[in-house]
Amino acid sequence: MAVSFGTRICSAAIALALLLFSHLAMAEESADSTFIRAAEFTGTSDAAFEGTVPRQGWHPVTLPDRWHSRLDSNPDSGWYRFSIDVHPAPADTIYALRFDSVSPTLRVLVNGHLIHSEGEAYRDSRMIHAWPRLVGIPGAMLHPGGNEFHVEVRHGAWLRAGLPALQFGTQEAISSR
Repeated sequence: MAVSFGTRICSAAIALALLLFSHLAMAEESADSTFIRAAEFTGTSDAAFEGTVPRQGWHPVTLPDRWHSRLDSNPDSGWYRFSIDVHPAPADTIYALRFDSVSPTLRVLVNGHLIHSEGEAYRDSRMIHAWPRLVGIPGAMLHPGGNEFHVEVRHGAWLRAGLPALQFGTQEAISSR
């Protein structure tokens, strides 16, 4: 199959943009924040947006992830899980998880506790816009060492369904970016 010159130029431009973006993102990491670029994913087609974490079907993905580009089916919900090591900090420290662009229907669980929920399953999941989010996490919800995060996003039939690379750190460090 012959590839046109325009297609090759477009592919090269996209590759260059991705390389530049990943370089800029890496340069922004500091002792107070880090980027999450790997997770595990499973998709569900449940009728309800209940926030119940699936027990099976998980497989590794690289963030950012767009599940429509790698799955034969288009699940209604996508679940992502990852672990973040947290160093001891004062109890009043507020952490945050930053999403550069995510569905308007979103749930975040930390160590099994729901800390953020927004959107209504069938009203908001049909919207085609994704917005940035900064989800605050009280330091009391985290413990030194590994902390397990689950993020559920619901997109319905939206073809850009997925999750961006995430930034985690103190709310002060992430908000100042």
